[in-house]
Amino acid sequence: AIDGNVRVRFQSALALGDLGGAEVASALAKMSIRDAANKWIRFAVLSARPETASDVFWELKNQTHRSSLFEPLAFVIGARHEKSEVVALLRILEKTSSNFPVAAVMSKLGEGLKSSGANLSDYPKAAEVMVDLVEEARMVLKRDGVSSGKQVEAVKILGQADDQFLSDLHQLLVPSRTVEVQQAALAEIAEFGRRSSAGKLIDRLPELSPSVRSEATEVLLRRDAWVEDLLVSIEKKKTFTHQISQAQQKRLLKHPSPTIQKLAKKLFSAKKTPRDKIVQKYKAALKLAGDANKGLEVFRKNCVACHRHGGEGYAIGPDVATVKNRDYESALIQILDPNREILANFEQYFVTLKNGQTVSGRIVRESASGLTLGRAGGVESEILRKNIKSIISSGRSLMPEGLEAVIDLQSMSDLWAFLKS
Repeated sequence: AIDGNVRVRFQSALALGDLGGAEVASALAKMSIRDAANKWIRFAVLSARPETASDVFWELKNQTHRSSLFEPLAFVIGARHEKSEVVALLRILEKTSSNFPVAAVMSKLGEGLKSSGANLSDYPKAAEVMVDLVEEARMVLKRDGVSSGKQVEAVKILGQADDQFLSDLHQLLVPSRTVEVQQAALAEIAEFGRRSSAGKLIDRLPELSPSVRSEATEVLLRRDAWVEDLLVSIEKKKTFTHQISQAQQKRLLKHPSPTIQKLAKKLFSAKKTPRDKIVQKYKAALKLAGDANKGLEVFRKNCVACHRHGGEGYAIGPDVATVKNRDYESALIQILDPNREILANFEQYFVTLKNGQTVSGRIVRESASGLTLGRAGGVESEILRKNIKSIISSGRSLMPEGLEAVIDLQSMSDLWAFLKS
C-alpha cells in the first residue's frame, strides 16, 4: 500500500479488495486517503467485496478529515443491497460525531438502494435516522442565508423521505431559489414519479427560467403518462408549444408510443400562422439584386438595438453571424414571424418584484444570488432573487412583429446580402 508506484498501488488495491479483515480495510483506507485524486485507486477501493466496503467506511470515519469516499461508498453499498452490509453501515452512522456528514451519506445510501429497487424505509434503523434528518432538512430550506450547496443537500434528504414531503419539493420551484436548488428538486420529484406531479410541473413551466424549464421538460418526458399530460396541455393551449425545445419535439415525433407520436405530429408539424402570407410575400426579395452596403444601413436603422455585428449594436438577440449558415426562408421566418419558433434563451419574461415593480426582458444571466434581464439598447437590470415575487414567460419572442412596415422587399434583399456577406 505504501509502494511509490501508483500502478503497483492500484494492483494492490484490487487484490486487497477481494480479501477481508480489519488490516485489509485499514490498508485500503490509507490508500484512498493518499490517492484521493486518483480515479483508479478510488475505483479499486469502491470495488471491494461487500464485507470489506463497510469496514473501509469504518476506518475512514475514524480519520481526522472528511474523506471524499464517504458518499460514493454509501452509494455502492446501497446499490449492492447486501442487507448485512447496509445494516453495518447504519450501525456505523449511529456512532458518528456531530460534524460527520450523516445527511449526505444517508442521501447517497438511499440513492443506491433505489437503484436496486429498494428504499431506506425497508430498514427500521434508517427510518429512525431519517426522522431527524428530514426535520433538519426542512428547517434548512426555511432559513435565510443558507448556501446553495447546503440547500441541495437538504433537497436530497427530502428525496429519500416519504412522498408526504413531495409538496415541499414542488414549493422549491420558485425564482427565489438558485438554479441548482430547483434542478435538485426536479431530480427528486422525478424519482418519486407520482402522476400528480406532472400537472404541477406543467402548470409551473411558464414560471421557470430557461435553464430550469429545460430540465423540467426533460423530467416530464421520462414517463409516457407524463408526456401525454404535457401534450394534452399543449393541445388545449394551456402550455406554449415553444416550451418544448426543437430537439425534444423531434424526439416526440419519433416516440415509440403510437399515441404519443400521433399527438406530437398533430402539434409539432409545420403549420401556417397568421403571418405566413407576409413571409410568403417576402420570398420574392430573394429574386432581387441585393446591395450589402445598403443592407448595412438597414441593419443600423432597424436591428442594432438588439443585434450585434462587427462591433456595432447590442447582443440582446441571437448573433446575426449565424445567419450565414441558414437558408433564406428560415431566416425570413425569424425576422417576420419571430413567434413561430421561439428560442428558449430569447423569449420575453416579466419579473414582478416584492415592491410591486415589474421588469421585462430576456434572462441573459443567472447566478446564485440573482438574475439579469436584458432589453433593447443593451439595457440590463440586475435583480436579486430575494426581491423577486414572481416570474413568468410571456410566451413571445423579444423580436417584434411588423418589420414589414419599415423594411420593403428591396430593403430585405439588401439586408440579406449584408447578413450573408
